[in-house]
Order: sequence, then structure tokens, then C-alpha cells
Amino acid sequence: MNITFRQVDAFHAVMSSGSVNGASALLGLSQHVISRLISDLEKEVGFAMFNRQGRVLDPTPEGWMLVAEVREAVTGLEHIKNAARVIATFEHTAVQLVAVPSFVGDWPLI
Repeated sequence: MNITFRQVDAFHAVMSSGSVNGASALLGLSQHVISRLISDLEKEVGFAMFNRQGRVLDPTPEGWMLVAEVREAVTGLEHIKNAARVIATFEHTAVQLVAVPSFVGDWPLI
């Protein structure tokens, strides 16, 4: 099975927005690309995730079961993005100044 992140992202966007049009707007991809990614994902997993009635996509029970797993994966990815942001902006670092008393000198204590 060769599931890509783009396929999963398209599926998540359709489930979150409720439509291919909404997913297209969320992801900045054409409706055709979203539809193709969903179709490819369905071929990879071996089951339909949506019942198609004209232009309306109605999630199948399998689609609802899969979206729960996808949401967990997306949450994990958000943690990774946040960790990368923290690392890139040096928010994870702290500066500590330590001085050995002999280097400080004999300053009067107040």
C-alpha cells in the first residue's frame, strides 16, 4: 500500500469542509486534483470512502472510521510543525550565565 500525505491531506480537507469545493479552497488545489487524490487513496486502501451522488460526497462508514485515524495523524503532524517552529526560532533555548566566584572578584556584598 502506497498512501501519500497529499492523499490523506485531501481526504481530511474533504471531511473537514464537507465538500471537494471546500477542500479545494482549504488546500489551494483544483477540485479536479482533490477528486483525483481521493480516488487514488480509495484505490490504495481498497474501499470507497464516499458514496457519490452527483456532485455530493457522502462519507461511507469506512470513511468515518478512517477519518478518526487521520485526525490523530494530523494532530501528530501539527506537533511536529510546532516543534520545528520552536527549533527554528530558538524558543527552546535558554541562556544561563554562570560565574565562578574567583572570577567575579571581591565585590562588596550589599
